[in-house]
Amino acid sequence: MNIYLDIETEPKAELIDLWKSNLKYTGVAKDPEKIKVALEKKEAGYWKAMATDPDYAKIKLIAVKVNDEPAKILAGLSEFSDLLLEFEKANCIKDGVHEKCKIITFNGKAFDLPVIIRNGIREKAGLPYKYLQSMTKKWSTDIHIDLMEQLSETKGWKSLDILSKIYGLGDMEHKEIDFENCTMEELTAHALEDVETTAKYYKLFERLF
Repeated sequence: MNIYLDIETEPKAELIDLWKSNLKYTGVAKDPEKIKVALEKKEAGYWKAMATDPDYAKIKLIAVKVNDEPAKILAGLSEFSDLLLEFEKANCIKDGVHEKCKIITFNGKAFDLPVIIRNGIREKAGLPYKYLQSMTKKWSTDIHIDLMEQLSETKGWKSLDILSKIYGLGDMEHKEIDFENCTMEELTAHALEDVETTAKYYKLFERLF
């Protein structure tokens, strides 16, 4: 059983003022006007900064693909918890044989799983937190394969969208989504496409794992 996972997030609205009130200038300028401009620029980027910070982010969508089934959107953390329970059982013994099941993501160790853990704790969701935390262990592929971690080279980070074009998995004319201003329909289509692409990318390099 393989589960390909991708989440989409937005800033948690109730925390926006808190985030802005804790902005600090970290540059070297001494001129108050330059410092003010720098802070204003930093504040204007609150949406992306918060949406990519596990503590400030709110889950908007959870997309999964199970084995070769079509990708789908889950109905929140409760359905994700049910899927994890099924995954955990399958990862033990099935028909007397130890079955190797994997959670497969792109940047899941640094982003998707930490966000799920923190959102779950904040919402008092019944998730297997210790099990999820074990999946964030760097370089381990025992349960969770983070394709970004395993396949990134020293030449620098590349998005899944760019990699899909490099390896012929996606449309060369495809444009990256504007997460802040897109519609829910556009975001849903993007999330479903991302898990399908993650599955294709994994299968292309499966022999390495």
